[in-house]
Amino acid sequence: AKMAEAAELDQTRWKRLKTSYEAISKWISEDFGFFGQVEIEIYPQGSVSIGTTTRPYGKTEFDLDVVIHIKLLSSEYDPDVIFNEVVRRLEENEYYKSISEPKSRCVRLNYKGDFHLDVVPGCMVVVYNDELIDIPDQKNLIWLRSCPKGNQGWFLDIANSVQLTFLEK
Repeated sequence: AKMAEAAELDQTRWKRLKTSYEAISKWISEDFGFFGQVEIEIYPQGSVSIGTTTRPYGKTEFDLDVVIHIKLLSSEYDPDVIFNEVVRRLEENEYYKSISEPKSRCVRLNYKGDFHLDVVPGCMVVVYNDELIDIPDQKNLIWLRSCPKGNQGWFLDIANSVQLTFLEK
Protein backbone atom coordinates (compact mmCIF):
# COMPACT_ATOMS: atom_id res chain seq x y z
CA ALA A 1 0.00 0.00 0.00
CA LYS A 2 2.88 2.37 0.79
CA MET A 3 4.54 1.59 -2.56
CA ALA A 4 1.28 2.26 -4.39
CA GLU A 5 0.78 5.52 -2.49
CA ALA A 6 4.27 6.72 -3.44
CA ALA A 7 3.47 6.19 -7.14
CA GLU A 8 0.05 7.91 -7.01
CA LEU A 9 -0.83 11.46 -7.97
CA ASP A 10 -0.56 13.40 -4.68
CA GLN A 11 -2.90 16.21 -3.60
CA THR A 12 -0.35 18.93 -4.41
CA ARG A 13 0.06 17.71 -7.97
CA TRP A 14 -3.72 17.21 -8.29
CA LYS A 15 -4.22 20.88 -7.33
CA ARG A 16 -1.59 21.97 -9.90
CA LEU A 17 -3.34 19.88 -12.55
CA LYS A 18 -6.72 21.43 -11.70
CA THR A 19 -5.25 24.94 -11.70
CA SER A 20 -3.60 24.21 -15.06
CA TYR A 21 -6.69 22.98 -16.85
CA GLU A 22 -8.87 25.72 -15.38
CA ALA A 23 -6.37 28.29 -16.72
CA ILE A 24 -6.49 26.61 -20.14
CA SER A 25 -10.29 26.74 -20.06
CA LYS A 26 -10.22 30.45 -19.20
CA TRP A 27 -7.67 31.18 -21.95
CA ILE A 28 -9.64 29.34 -24.63
CA SER A 29 -12.95 30.87 -23.49
CA GLU A 30 -11.51 34.39 -23.81
CA ASP A 31 -10.79 33.88 -27.52
CA PHE A 32 -12.22 36.59 -29.78
CA GLY A 33 -11.97 34.27 -32.77
CA PHE A 34 -13.32 30.74 -33.21
CA PHE A 35 -14.04 29.98 -29.55
CA GLY A 36 -15.53 33.41 -28.77
CA GLN A 37 -19.15 32.28 -29.05
CA VAL A 38 -18.66 28.58 -28.30
CA GLU A 39 -19.41 26.87 -25.00
CA ILE A 40 -16.60 24.61 -23.80
CA GLU A 41 -16.11 22.38 -20.78
CA ILE A 42 -12.75 21.01 -19.67
CA TYR A 43 -12.60 17.92 -17.50
CA PRO A 44 -10.12 15.16 -16.61
CA GLN A 45 -10.36 11.85 -18.40
CA GLY A 46 -8.83 8.41 -18.12
CA SER A 47 -6.91 7.50 -14.99
CA VAL A 48 -7.16 11.05 -13.63
CA SER A 49 -10.96 10.96 -13.69
CA ILE A 50 -11.20 7.59 -11.92
CA GLY A 51 -8.46 8.16 -9.35
CA THR A 52 -6.02 5.53 -10.61
CA THR A 53 -3.23 7.78 -11.90
CA THR A 54 0.26 6.50 -11.19
CA ARG A 55 3.66 7.71 -12.27
CA PRO A 56 4.85 5.71 -15.29
CA TYR A 57 7.61 3.28 -14.34
CA GLY A 58 11.05 4.88 -14.56
CA LYS A 59 9.65 8.37 -15.23
CA THR A 60 9.60 11.50 -13.10
CA GLU A 61 6.56 13.07 -14.78
CA PHE A 62 2.96 11.96 -14.64
CA ASP A 63 0.98 11.51 -17.87
CA LEU A 64 -2.34 13.31 -17.34
CA ASP A 65 -5.26 13.78 -19.73
CA VAL A 66 -8.04 16.34 -20.00
CA VAL A 67 -10.79 16.82 -22.57
CA ILE A 68 -11.76 20.15 -24.06
CA HIS A 69 -15.41 19.33 -24.70
CA ILE A 70 -16.42 21.77 -27.44
CA LYS A 71 -20.20 22.21 -27.62
CA LEU A 72 -20.30 22.07 -31.43
CA LEU A 73 -21.48 19.15 -33.57
CA SER A 74 -18.58 17.25 -35.11
CA SER A 75 -20.64 16.66 -38.28
CA GLU A 76 -20.38 20.38 -39.05
CA TYR A 77 -16.55 20.51 -38.96
CA ASP A 78 -13.57 18.72 -40.37
CA PRO A 79 -11.43 17.20 -37.61
CA ASP A 80 -8.35 19.23 -38.60
CA VAL A 81 -10.29 22.52 -38.25
CA ILE A 82 -11.14 21.82 -34.60
CA PHE A 83 -7.66 20.52 -33.80
CA ASN A 84 -5.94 23.48 -35.49
CA GLU A 85 -8.16 25.99 -33.69
CA VAL A 86 -7.16 24.49 -30.33
CA VAL A 87 -3.48 24.60 -31.34
CA ARG A 88 -3.85 28.17 -32.61
CA ARG A 89 -5.47 29.39 -29.42
CA LEU A 90 -2.97 27.69 -27.12
CA GLU A 91 -0.03 29.02 -29.15
CA GLU A 92 -1.37 32.58 -28.91
CA ASN A 93 -0.27 32.38 -25.29
CA GLU A 94 3.54 32.66 -25.03
CA TYR A 95 3.71 30.31 -22.05
CA TYR A 96 1.56 27.59 -23.65
CA LYS A 97 3.45 28.02 -26.92
CA SER A 98 6.75 27.37 -25.11
CA ILE A 99 5.49 24.12 -23.55
CA SER A 100 3.14 22.79 -26.27
CA GLU A 101 3.74 19.85 -28.53
CA PRO A 102 0.95 18.96 -31.00
CA LYS A 103 0.39 15.20 -31.24
CA SER A 104 -1.98 13.14 -33.40
CA ARG A 105 -5.03 13.43 -31.10
CA CYS A 106 -4.02 16.00 -28.50
CA VAL A 107 -1.82 18.95 -27.69
CA ARG A 108 0.70 17.96 -25.04
CA LEU A 109 1.68 20.65 -22.55
CA ASN A 110 4.98 19.74 -20.90
CA TYR A 111 5.21 20.95 -17.32
CA LYS A 112 8.81 19.74 -17.01
CA GLY A 113 9.71 17.63 -13.99
CA ASP A 114 6.09 17.56 -12.81
CA PHE A 115 3.64 16.23 -15.42
CA HIS A 116 2.67 16.51 -19.03
CA LEU A 117 -0.92 17.31 -19.79
CA ASP A 118 -2.49 15.84 -22.92
CA VAL A 119 -5.26 18.24 -23.93
CA VAL A 120 -7.72 16.31 -26.11
CA PRO A 121 -10.30 18.32 -28.09
CA GLY A 122 -13.69 16.72 -28.60
CA CYS A 123 -16.95 17.80 -30.23
CA MET A 124 -20.50 16.67 -29.59
CA VAL A 125 -21.84 13.84 -31.73
CA VAL A 126 -25.51 14.58 -31.06
CA VAL A 127 -27.16 17.37 -29.08
CA TYR A 128 -29.10 15.11 -26.73
CA ASN A 129 -26.08 13.10 -25.46
CA ASP A 130 -23.55 15.22 -23.59
CA GLU A 131 -21.24 12.25 -22.92
CA LEU A 132 -20.55 11.05 -26.45
CA ILE A 133 -17.81 12.99 -28.29
CA ASP A 134 -15.77 12.80 -31.46
CA ILE A 135 -12.02 13.37 -31.18
CA PRO A 136 -10.00 14.59 -34.18
CA ASP A 137 -7.28 12.21 -35.38
CA GLN A 138 -4.71 14.33 -37.21
CA LYS A 139 -2.80 11.38 -38.62
CA ASN A 140 -5.79 9.97 -40.51
CA LEU A 141 -7.91 13.17 -40.71
CA ILE A 142 -10.93 11.42 -39.25
CA TRP A 143 -13.15 11.67 -36.19
CA LEU A 144 -12.79 8.98 -33.53
CA ARG A 145 -15.75 8.29 -31.25
CA SER A 146 -15.18 8.38 -27.50
CA CYS A 147 -17.16 8.56 -24.28
CA PRO A 148 -14.83 9.62 -21.45
CA LYS A 149 -17.62 10.63 -19.03
CA GLY A 150 -19.50 7.40 -19.71
CA ASN A 151 -16.36 5.31 -19.25
CA GLN A 152 -15.66 7.08 -15.97
CA GLY A 153 -19.19 6.39 -14.71
CA TRP A 154 -19.03 2.74 -15.80
CA PHE A 155 -15.68 2.19 -14.04
CA LEU A 156 -16.70 3.96 -10.83
CA ASP A 157 -20.00 2.04 -10.66
CA ILE A 158 -18.11 -1.26 -10.81
CA ALA A 159 -15.37 -0.09 -8.42
CA ASN A 160 -17.93 1.13 -5.89
CA SER A 161 -19.78 -2.19 -5.97
CA VAL A 162 -16.73 -4.13 -4.74
CA GLN A 163 -17.22 -5.27 -1.13
CA LEU A 164 -13.60 -6.26 -0.36
CA THR A 165 -10.50 -4.99 -2.12
CA PHE A 166 -7.86 -7.37 -3.41
CA LEU A 167 -5.55 -6.44 -0.50
CA GLU A 168 -8.33 -7.03 2.02
CA LYS A 169 -9.03 -10.51 0.59
